[in-house]
Amino acid sequence: MPRLTLTVIFLVIVILSAPAAAQRGRRGGANANLGVPVATNAVLENPDAYYGKQITISAGVARMVSKTAFLLDQWKAAGPSSVEPLGRTVLVVAPYLTSPLEHRNYLLVRGELVRFDTAAVARVAAEYKLDIGPDLWSEFHGQPMLLAVSVVNSTYAELAKKPVAPPTAPELAMSDAMKTISPAFTALRAAADDSKADLVAQELAKLQPALTRAETIWDDLGQSSASQWARDAQDQASAIQHAAVAGNWDAAKYAATKLNQLCTNCHNTFRDRQDDGSFRFKAGSF
Repeated sequence: MPRLTLTVIFLVIVILSAPAAAQRGRRGGANANLGVPVATNAVLENPDAYYGKQITISAGVARMVSKTAFLLDQWKAAGPSSVEPLGRTVLVVAPYLTSPLEHRNYLLVRGELVRFDTAAVARVAAEYKLDIGPDLWSEFHGQPMLLAVSVVNSTYAELAKKPVAPPTAPELAMSDAMKTISPAFTALRAAADDSKADLVAQELAKLQPALTRAETIWDDLGQSSASQWARDAQDQASAIQHAAVAGNWDAAKYAATKLNQLCTNCHNTFRDRQDDGSFRFKAGSF
């Protein structure tokens, strides 16, 4: 099937599905990470329905207005073998855009829809300076703008992901401690389930010093809640040890469950998984 025909068919599907997708989003049925799929004309006709929400637009580039800003538009057939923009453009700002964009191929652009102003841009990247001329500032000020956190091209390459910041010294220290804590606890719990006192002792010898290191890291950062959880985790590890020596495996398993809860609570509260699979301390957590 010719590319033009595929483009037109895809355009019709996107436009027709946009209102239903928006309804699913308002009911909480849309995938929060991918955003509500919506066409440019639907955004312009009813921007209030999408402000403050994650949306995904599949469209073509009508025009680049700077190295990191462009106008996104749906395309229509202009002849037997040509297409052209519909003329219903949405301004996209992608602070971390790394490559030039192709004009004829569709992009998949995801981000938050906001009203265009400098404060909105600064929320995504405080160090970012939007380099568009005064005419465009006047034209688009107060209009819908998509703050893009992802721009995927026709070959599925990601062009606008925020680079992962290098870890700080405390983050490296915590990651090193977690490389011991995680496998040691997994093995410890399995040993308790199997009532194997020798393996329990072996894994506790690895786990307890690592928990102490985690406590020290949190103390040095001034995060008292996290350091208390680390101390509570050490208490549960000691409880497992005493129960195993006494042959009280129900108590050992109970303490292992409590230890798992403490680790999960601390991890969910204070650490964030990055796009590259590594972890950082959660912003604003200390």
